Amino acid sequence: MIKFKSERIKSEFYDSRLDPRLKMYVYFLSGYIEDKYGANVLLTDILRTKKEQNEIYKNDKSYQKKPWDSVHQDWRGVDMVGEYDNGMNLTDEEHEEIESMINKAIQYNAAKSYNTAKYHNVGNGIHLHLQVFWEDETRLLK
Repeated sequence: MIKFKSERIKSEFYDSRLDPRLKMYVYFLSGYIEDKYGANVLLTDILRTKKEQNEIYKNDKSYQKKPWDSVHQDWRGVDMVGEYDNGMNLTDEEHEEIESMINKAIQYNAAKSYNTAKYHNVGNGIHLHLQVFWEDETRLLK
């Protein structure tokens, strides 16, 4: 099952501007996490405004020197966690297993070393970040 941290995130997930590849990843992970762990996908962030980006990275010295845009600002990123019905999250190891599975299967960009999935905390809580590059770059690996 897919759950949403807020009504805003629910609305963003069903917005036509969200990259359809991300929706596919979320639907896949929803079934995978339910089958393997008996848990749900909880979407915690999708669209991010410049103001929200600045707030998240306000203490990051490299961001203060040269702010960067986020794939969230272009509808090409989602954040999520695996969550049990009792509100507990999947373990770090379980999230890292999901991260590894995704990165072995889906290439973000052939020219750079970025990954499609990253389990991390950038100041807004630990989560699994999923992203897609521009349409002609992200692809399934053989």
